[in-house]
Parts: sequence; structure tokens; C-alpha cells
Amino acid sequence: MLAALRRTPGINQGALAQWLEVEAITAGRMIDRLEKSGMVERRADPNDRRAWRLFLTEAATPLLDELFVCATDVFEEAQQGFSPAERELLLALLERVRANLLEDIPPEKAPESSLAEGALAHG
Repeated sequence: MLAALRRTPGINQGALAQWLEVEAITAGRMIDRLEKSGMVERRADPNDRRAWRLFLTEAATPLLDELFVCATDVFEEAQQGFSPAERELLLALLERVRANLLEDIPPEKAPESSLAEGALAHG
């Protein structure tokens, strides 16, 4: 969830739940826990008084940085023995898979960053 919020700051709870493929109530509970821990904040949606936009706080940065290192290690392990050309091909093919899966998702609900940027969109 933290990685998804890093990629799509300001996403609403419903869109985030859909992207993560969980029920809205499940996403809400996860967001509640993250908000209580100080890693996420809800801000009123300027276009819809009933909705909240979700944003990471600075408190989430150290954990995300740690998770990025773990993800990088996993990707490196998974691609052991691949040539640079094979790695490029793999990323290109995964981008095509991702594009196919996102075709039916409205742009405002789709994640913004690409797979090639890494699982946690570090930075």
C-alpha cells in the first residue's frame, strides 16, 4: 500500500482498493492503521466533499527506502544470469503485460509509474 501511495499521491480510497485488488473496507482498515502510525494522511478532496485523497507523510520514507532495497535485491536475484539485453526484453514484455491489464482502467485510477522504474518507484 505504501508503494502504491508513493506512485499515486492523492489517489482516493476506492481507486486504491481497486488497484490493490482488495475490498474497499479492507483498504480502509489498512489506511486507518497507516494513518494511526503517522505514515499516511487523508486530505479532503477539493472536488468531492465526501471523498478523501491519500498522501504519504515523511514518516513513511525510511520504511519505503528499506523496502526499495529489499525489492532491488529480489529483482537482482530473479534476474541472475540474464544478459543486459534479456533484462531489457523482460522489462519490455512486462510493460506490455501491464499495459494490457490497464487498458480497461480509467486513467484517474491507473498507477502512474512504469514497471521499469522498479516495484516501489523509489525517489
